[in-house]
Amino acid sequence: MIEERNPTRTKLDFLYQEVLGEVAGLTTRIEQVTAAQATTATQLLEASARAEGMVKACTNLPIALDKQLQATMEHTGRQLNAEAAKATITAMADLQKPLRSLAKSSARYAHIAHLSVRKMAFIALLVGAVAGIVGGLLAGIALGRYWGY
Repeated sequence: MIEERNPTRTKLDFLYQEVLGEVAGLTTRIEQVTAAQATTATQLLEASARAEGMVKACTNLPIALDKQLQATMEHTGRQLNAEAAKATITAMADLQKPLRSLAKSSARYAHIAHLSVRKMAFIALLVGAVAGIVGGLLAGIALGRYWGY
């Protein structure tokens, strides 16, 4: 049978085709948005992982800084100690000759003072002995006169 063309049917077919075209277009757009969402979700997960890594790095940062600071301070301390020891040795070497000369002079002066003290002690002993003898003679003379000798 030959179908007759019905003008309402043609409009209906035209509307079906129009709606189907719109649905196909919407389906394509939805697929594109879904793909974009999947890409965006992947990028968000990657960014989240990077941010989490940065947070971990930031929490470990004070510990790492503390270790680095300690190592730097120990190294600087060792350097300063070595430089101070070297400077002390150099200063002592420079002072050694004058100190030896001063020690020799002090020893000579001490020896001279010792000899002077011995001489003064001997003189004091002689003066004391002479004074004792003279005092004894005077006492003997005085007693001899008192007793009538």
